[in-house]
Amino acid sequence: MLISLKTLSFLFLCFKNVRTVGVNQALLDLFCAFNKQQFCQHWERIFKDHHQNFSQKLLVLWQGHHQLKRECEFQSIHGERLHVQEQFVIFPDSQHNWDTVQIAFTDLTERKKLEDYLHYSNQHDQLTQLYNRTFFSEEIQRLQSVPSDSISCIYLDINGLKKINDELGHHVGDLLIQRFAELLKKSIEKTAYSVSRIGGDEFVILMPDSTQTDIDLLLKKIKLKLLADQLTFPEQPIHVAFGYATTQQYQNISAILRKADQMMYKDKQAYYLYDSNS
Repeated sequence: MLISLKTLSFLFLCFKNVRTVGVNQALLDLFCAFNKQQFCQHWERIFKDHHQNFSQKLLVLWQGHHQLKRECEFQSIHGERLHVQEQFVIFPDSQHNWDTVQIAFTDLTERKKLEDYLHYSNQHDQLTQLYNRTFFSEEIQRLQSVPSDSISCIYLDINGLKKINDELGHHVGDLLIQRFAELLKKSIEKTAYSVSRIGGDEFVILMPDSTQTDIDLLLKKIKLKLLADQLTFPEQPIHVAFGYATTQQYQNISAILRKADQMMYKDKQAYYLYDSNS
């Protein structure tokens, strides 16, 4: 169906000429309005980000579709975010002149909150709130599919955690892990990097679009923060084994992950060898 410019102009002006004929109590409750008058007073603010979309929906209805559904976000009169299903319906007796269009809203806010919580829980470690192994695996797949000049990674492993758990209890070990996690979070602030806890004492930082220089700068920042932490908590200092690598031309991510993991393992062995001799 061809739509003339005159028709488009008419449809895009429709929103400005909308008049609310009636609202039910459920809609008033959803948008936190006391009555129809208050709802109408806030009409422009409630729908301010939906003018263009509203016009587009009218265009689809004009083309012969008499019912439309979509999920979208609004704000209540008090500014609270609402996630709703919006349904446009033209009743049979109004299809010839479009004098009435019903817009029905179904509140999906609680469902959306639950979905967001489940998604967050699926990708985050409960103890540290860092990303977990699930996210780490998905992020590797994503990075492999995105063109990039280079990708770097840093493997980090807390030394002596088992000894702390055995001698002082897991609650002390958990506090140490949380301290280290917070340290890593602050180290990568305002970057595109991600840090994941992929094991009990093992962490990985993924660094898209980075070089060896970026690795060196980040390692320096982490080590300085570790030194400050050791001065603050001298009785339970955090000692960490490091391994790192960056991709070369035509090299895949799996190769640098293995290289970084192997380097970290050697660093960890050196720590325990030194610790046993001291």
